[in-house]
Amino acid sequence: MYRSRKSGKKTTLGRSLELIIPFLLASLLWLIIVGDSEYSIVIETPIEVYDPRPDKVLKNKIAKHALVRFKGRGASLFIARYFDPPKLILDISTIQRQFQINLKEYYEKYPHRILFSRELLTFQEIVFPDIIEINLDNKVTKEMPVRLNQSVQVKPGYLLIGKVIAQPEVVEITGPQSLLNEYSLIETELIRLREISGNILYKASLINPQPDFFEIKPDNITLIGEVQSIGERLIYEIPVEIKNPPEKQTLRVTPEKVALRVIGANKLINELHPEEIEVSIDYAAQWIPNKLDYLPSVKVPESVLEWRELIPNKIEVVVVRE
Repeated sequence: MYRSRKSGKKTTLGRSLELIIPFLLASLLWLIIVGDSEYSIVIETPIEVYDPRPDKVLKNKIAKHALVRFKGRGASLFIARYFDPPKLILDISTIQRQFQINLKEYYEKYPHRILFSRELLTFQEIVFPDIIEINLDNKVTKEMPVRLNQSVQVKPGYLLIGKVIAQPEVVEITGPQSLLNEYSLIETELIRLREISGNILYKASLINPQPDFFEIKPDNITLIGEVQSIGERLIYEIPVEIKNPPEKQTLRVTPEKVALRVIGANKLINELHPEEIEVSIDYAAQWIPNKLDYLPSVKVPESVLEWRELIPNKIEVVVVRE
């Protein structure tokens, strides 16, 4: 049976309202009934840590919330719990290295560091935790190289020129000295690039191995890579070289220059010069009396993907006696 999307949306909205309206009515009824009565409840209260000295930094995790008991009227407690929660301030700027803070004693000594509406609520006690341990370390900044965690595949008929590089190649990491000493590099997120047919310019995030303690600048890098289409070119005027020629004899090669068909990235093979290709015959290794035609060896630069055709494919070598 066909059912319109519009009717489906109305059904979903209707069900949502059926759940929300009873909750709002129940909350309102609760406020009316208990709003003027006085209660004592435990509220999960965030802990805001004031930074240590500029040359120090935390090297251990501390609780982000504490369970705190407050007393007040029902309506005031409801507002504090859901709309205007209290806050605990923890100042560690005077700690040198390591210290255990007894929260009960701390907030008895510094009651003003408990932020809440004193006209509406009364602070009673810290329920949990009893103690917070503070461990500080020297705050240092270290340069680390970036390692690319990447897999790049180009489209058929295209070629990645060289390597994909990171920009920048080195980033700065700030954190506790003892933790930073455990690392020597920073990795990127897993990068998968497929069916690439143009130059690569891709922004990638860095993986922070200790996000609670390390700050990385910058926190992302750019992948840069050159991709070109594959083509072929016939290169002329390549000189033929004789290696290890005989002493007191002159050799004559015919032809003295050849042509070679190469395949590679269009830009690179178009910039290729004949002198960069080596076509040679090793006289000491290949010479056979009464033989005239020899197959030369060919060496091409790394920029050439492959070569397919040498014109002519054989070289005539004649010994001219003095």
